[in-house]
Amino acid sequence: MVKSLKKEIKVIAKHSSVYGLANILNRIIGFIMLPIYTRYLTTSDYGILQILYFVYTLISIVLSMGISDAMSRFYFDSDKISDKIKERNKVVSTTIIGFGSLSIILSLFFLNLTKFASIEIFDSVDYKNLFVILFLTLGVEFTIQTGFAYFRVVKQSFRLMIFSLTQLFFTISLNILFLVYMKMGVEGILLSTLIINGLIGIIMVISILIGVGSQFSFPLYWNMIKFGLPLIPSNIANYLMIASDRYFIKDYISLSETGLYSLGYKIGSVISNFITSPFTQIWFPRRFEHFNKEDSELIFARIFTYFTSVITLGALFIALVAKDILKIMTTKPFWPAYQIVSIIALAHIFHSFYYHFTIGISYKKKTVYYMYINITTGVTNLVLNFFLIKRFGIWGAAYATLTTYILRDVLVYYFSNKLYPIIFEKMRIAKILIVAIFIYFVGLHLESSSVIIDLLLKTAVIIFYPILLYSLRFFNQDEIKIINEYYHKLKNKIGFSTNK
Repeated sequence: MVKSLKKEIKVIAKHSSVYGLANILNRIIGFIMLPIYTRYLTTSDYGILQILYFVYTLISIVLSMGISDAMSRFYFDSDKISDKIKERNKVVSTTIIGFGSLSIILSLFFLNLTKFASIEIFDSVDYKNLFVILFLTLGVEFTIQTGFAYFRVVKQSFRLMIFSLTQLFFTISLNILFLVYMKMGVEGILLSTLIINGLIGIIMVISILIGVGSQFSFPLYWNMIKFGLPLIPSNIANYLMIASDRYFIKDYISLSETGLYSLGYKIGSVISNFITSPFTQIWFPRRFEHFNKEDSELIFARIFTYFTSVITLGALFIALVAKDILKIMTTKPFWPAYQIVSIIALAHIFHSFYYHFTIGISYKKKTVYYMYINITTGVTNLVLNFFLIKRFGIWGAAYATLTTYILRDVLVYYFSNKLYPIIFEKMRIAKILIVAIFIYFVGLHLESSSVIIDLLLKTAVIIFYPILLYSLRFFNQDEIKIINEYYHKLKNKIGFSTNK
């Protein structure tokens, strides 16, 4: 058990670190550009941009048809077939050809709805051109999704990082050109995404097809559609749960408040982008390899414990330093966004639990449960947004998000555990939460007249996180032994470099 768990953690750590870097490269655009966005866009412009991203992601969920999950699931089904490599190549090429063609056709259909979308969403035809760019980008979005999904299942994390690095460099370059020098505002940001994603997506897909061939299997395509179709309403409901609050804030309050909330949400959800997402990119495909193996339930439970300790530490840091980061990176009109960051960070801890609790549903291929659960929680979130945002503004939106994520965890844990029981380490999880709550309330009282001093003080108090866990006997003997091994290796390396 210890050896297999240690080996699994090494694999996850290796690829998650690369995926994490790739994810950082993708997501860091928003943070690198934040000082520019907040100087060349108003809070209303920022709100418009976030509403457009909301529409874009909602439609892309429909077009993608849960194909990333389907590719991963059917790719590993080929283990049962004698010519495994040929069958896996067929899965990849069928995904690219079949769903790629469908995605382009549907995105072209949406181009006829640009005027309608502009009037319905912004009560004006003035935003029609923005929707043209948005819907054209949808046509190439699938190529990016499929390419990255393929790199994950074949564990080509370095190749994924190279494409992400290229995407980062050219997107930032065009953003600066269009926004700073050409003064194109929101249109410039959207246009840079269209150009770069289109070029990189085409290159990525061509390079993959050269490697795997251009086979197409209609029966396989149909089975993948049947697997992915229940994920569409499920993923739509899931995304509405994540992002519909922006639309309510726009209607009930203002675009300016939408911009502030979106910025606070971006800061609070950074743990999902930099911890949850890279972890799931390697763990989702790999967990299919562990089903029915010896001690698989214990491995699943232990990995959840380790993951919870890491993401809680990340959430702690973000919640404590958000105000100081916003003061450094943005202009004064954007500073109030810090108020909701701690609630959003907590919500995204619960959001991450969902991906661990779904093991039974994925293993048994009962994706219809996702539809039932996410529709239930999506509707709940819409109702909460309707009542809470009217009365409490962006605070109501933040608490609606937190409540809905907790409800989703409860439902998915209940149904998934009936299909494939996993005994999680509840006492160890409780110790993590106790330590985190204590450090958070201590850190809240560390205020001075200097932003830099505040950052240093809050960082210092977070260092006590593992120390307090140790004092509560969180670590077992095997873990302490492994920690000591790495400590002595590090000590010897430092000593060697010092003596040298």
